[in-house]
Amino acid sequence: MSYWESNTHKHRKTQPTIMKYNKALIIGGDSVIGQSIAHYFKSTPIECITTTRRRSNCTDTQLFFDLETLKGLDTIQGHYDCIIIAAGITRMSDCLNRPEQSHLINVTHTLKTAESFQKTCPSIIFLSSNLALHHGPISSNTHSNGHYSTQKKLVETALLDSVPQACIIRLSKVIHPNFSLFHDWLNALKNRRSIHPFLKKNISPISIDFVTKCIVKIISSKAPVGCFNISAKEDTTYQNIAHHIAKGINAPQTLVQPVMSPSHSSINVLESMNCDSLINTTGLVPPSPFEAIDSYLAHHI
Repeated sequence: MSYWESNTHKHRKTQPTIMKYNKALIIGGDSVIGQSIAHYFKSTPIECITTTRRRSNCTDTQLFFDLETLKGLDTIQGHYDCIIIAAGITRMSDCLNRPEQSHLINVTHTLKTAESFQKTCPSIIFLSSNLALHHGPISSNTHSNGHYSTQKKLVETALLDSVPQACIIRLSKVIHPNFSLFHDWLNALKNRRSIHPFLKKNISPISIDFVTKCIVKIISSKAPVGCFNISAKEDTTYQNIAHHIAKGINAPQTLVQPVMSPSHSSINVLESMNCDSLINTTGLVPPSPFEAIDSYLAHHI
């Protein structure tokens, strides 16, 4: 049983948000965020259809669609009250090392997919990244997030310019129970091995549960359009998080041995964002960055 299946009951402890939607499509149902939103919808009257690029995962409510080839795009067409685009290449090193392929998937085919629903869907949600605010010319972004951030910004701009019902939701670093970096740190600390977080590199982490709650609240608002930012209320550093995790499991703080980030240009870049639109629309207030870390630890200690 997956984490999402075993934790679906957590979404049912509170009264589901009242929504105006009857049917939603999540493109990228295999993604962490896609899975979380889909499982939330199970506790509501909304009919939720998701997509997968793995044919073996297909069911009546999970349809085949490959964003790289656009195979299956015709079969997922229909009248939805809302679509959420949560698919794409998200590993920044892949975007850097495979720029043509990642641009095809993350920009060209993402836009074609969104535009294919323009006449039939009143709300098109694109999940973007806070890194879109840090974008610049590709030539000046030789570190790994350069291509990824620019691709996100290109889609944002195109959707806002040409799709009136588009809504952009930018996310800072999303922490979930299977977050691999923290898994590595936790295992090392439990075995009294040293860990080496980046020194002075900022992060504004948010938990997958908070992200899901925000997205559902946003799409349940009246005609959500424009941009919404979701981040913690402030930045912290990877070093501070490492110390927090060590403290959480009573590991010696001396095991936390920071190193300089190889991506010097990203040091001191603010990762938290202005979340006024989120607060005004949903009433949800960005949490402390350590709430996401405590949420992660709660699943493992």
